[in-house]
Amino acid sequence: MDWLVQELDSRFSETSSQLLVCSAAFDPRDQFHAFDVETLMSLAKLYPDDFNSDEFRELSHDLCLYIADVREDARFSDMNTIGELSQRMVGLGKNRRYPLVYRLLKLVLVLPVVTATVERCFSGMKFVKTSSSNRMGDQHLSHRLICYLEKEEMKKVSNEAVVHRFMTMEGKGRKYDI
Repeated sequence: MDWLVQELDSRFSETSSQLLVCSAAFDPRDQFHAFDVETLMSLAKLYPDDFNSDEFRELSHDLCLYIADVREDARFSDMNTIGELSQRMVGLGKNRRYPLVYRLLKLVLVLPVVTATVERCFSGMKFVKTSSSNRMGDQHLSHRLICYLEKEEMKKVSNEAVVHRFMTMEGKGRKYDI
């Protein structure tokens, strides 16, 4: 167990670990057994741009009302994932009744996507930015990285379309021999 904890600590920053632990407080299994207002408020503190001070105070109150509401509602008793919780909230209109709780839930839901996208970009960077191309500008590097990351979409573009696009570009003193 100590080895696993050490591996997690070396792989994830303290903030990332805190995000994961706090996110678990939304787990709907076992009648929201893991639900904890203080933990979810700690999670909200990690998103200072998403909650102003008034909303932060209101969120604490809304979380208490929310948990009492969903624990008593039989329609929330059979869920296993946070994704199911989000869908059920929208389906039953509770996202409008508890908008701040729903905003926090959406932040938890997009976290894995955002993290995976950033990791994917950094992984692709080692293939795109080689020692022979380390002097390229940010825009050129960005364009190359997009082409690398979106390989499947790029396969749909024909060579003729690229040549035609390049030849129809104006300016920059280009001369072409056909």
